[in-house]
Amino acid sequence: MRHNYGNRRRQPHRIPPRHVARIPALSQYLEQIRYELKWSREQVEKLTGVSKSYVRNIETNDRHPSAEILDKLIAGYRMTPAQARHTRELLAPPLPLTPLDQLHSRLQNTPELTNHLDDLDHRGIPALYTDPLGNVLTLNQTMRNAFPGLEEAGNTTLWCFGTESRQILLDHDKESDFTIARLKASLGRHRAAPEGRELLQILRRYEEFTRRWTTSTRIAYSREPNDRLRWRYPDSSREYSATIQITSVTDAQQILQYSVFPQPRTLPSPCNEIHHIGRQ
Repeated sequence: MRHNYGNRRRQPHRIPPRHVARIPALSQYLEQIRYELKWSREQVEKLTGVSKSYVRNIETNDRHPSAEILDKLIAGYRMTPAQARHTRELLAPPLPLTPLDQLHSRLQNTPELTNHLDDLDHRGIPALYTDPLGNVLTLNQTMRNAFPGLEEAGNTTLWCFGTESRQILLDHDKESDFTIARLKASLGRHRAAPEGRELLQILRRYEEFTRRWTTSTRIAYSREPNDRLRWRYPDSSREYSATIQITSVTDAQQILQYSVFPQPRTLPSPCNEIHHIGRQ
């Protein structure tokens, strides 16, 4: 028997963004920002001049805002510079993601890049190269020894939400939030890449990841110098503190270098012990 639904008002079949970890999209992100502010659409209209019907159409993905309207929402929502950049990138077309095999080939054919990791290794500085999604391309021995399991995990976010990182990272909650904020920025730029969808599908298995992904609007493109990484060297009670430097080593920002610079003043042991992190 057929049911007549013709007189019923059609409702969008959507789960609120706070419940499902999804690839970043402009409609969802703007709605999530509004949820975080606890603002109604009527309040948004009063504070930004953008009509509540326009806001609703943006959030239901029935309408794409102009750059001018988006700027009004960015200002009205008092977004951070990183959030504003992310929002504008979500309005723009997605960028292509270079396949991993091509990035590996580029590293192999660019000896100065691998030599640089070796140089940092000799100086006792953990370092690695990744693609924009945090997939590990190669790492030096110091990084391998200081952060066990990272190479096997193959991805910085997967490692962060795995079991080994919990024994090593002293501020695991803080590092998890940063890792997610950084991945959101990257997935926003490369949101059409199938590799991103595959990674997110794996990460959804971690309940903690889904909770953090869906309850935070933080975005990070870099790491502040005073935002130090604190970790415990494996099988040791020694605690280390370091600054993390993230730099692009290619013009297209497809290969990123993560360098971990230990801070001698924060270490309980003599400075020269830092240079043996990778040699123990």
